[in-house]
Amino acid sequence: FPTYFTKIQWKLKKLRTLCIEGSMLGDIKQVGELVNLLVLSLRGSSLEALPSEIRELRKLRLLDLNGCTCNKMPLITDGVLGKLTEVEGLDLFNNNLHYLA
Repeated sequence: FPTYFTKIQWKLKKLRTLCIEGSMLGDIKQVGELVNLLVLSLRGSSLEALPSEIRELRKLRLLDLNGCTCNKMPLITDGVLGKLTEVEGLDLFNNNLHYLA
């Protein structure tokens, strides 16, 4: 995450919506600490990979990865999306992410 985000993330435990769109994010594993998120939009952003910590977002209803690109291994590992049992909306359009089944 951008430096400004890592400095304030501990204050965001009750955060329900996080939209960081069109950004160069790099490693986003800290997002797994935001366990009350209902909406996560990374639309058009560049990241290292979708981290396994995403599976901790058990309340997540919408995950928007439209237009995302990965800098390193473009990969969503097995079990990450499967743990998001409350998700009602998933946008994976127009990205270069690859998935392990």
